[in-house]
Amino acid sequence: MHSRLSWICPILLALAACGKGHDLPQQPQLITDADSLDFGQSLGYATYVGTAPQESLQIHNGGLSDLLITSATLSGDPEFTMTGPLSMDVTGQQNTFIRIIFAPSSAKIFNSTLTIVSNAQNAPTKTVAISGKGVNP
Repeated sequence: MHSRLSWICPILLALAACGKGHDLPQQPQLITDADSLDFGQSLGYATYVGTAPQESLQIHNGGLSDLLITSATLSGDPEFTMTGPLSMDVTGQQNTFIRIIFAPSSAKIFNSTLTIVSNAQNAPTKTVAISGKGVNP
């Protein structure tokens, strides 16, 4: 039994050390689940005029300190509106969401940009391209 323990202990110590060096950053990190939203355009889809589908953008704080979102604004075509972020103060390793609503007024392509300003070390200003194609029913 002693010989079995002699080779198990070094393996366990080596496995325990594997997680070292992958510590999370102390400073807040703004990470989104998408760099663009296109309401299905990339898949060949379009949105009927008179409808208003929505997409969500997840914002993740990849750091340990609080991520403070000071503003989230849309610029571009008014066919896009937003609600959120659900929280302007995102604690470490937590998420919040912004909902984008697309209500095309005519049959054409619409564009907008979402700009998120925060105290994130990696992206104090993050932009997300937004587009959608309206079609007549």
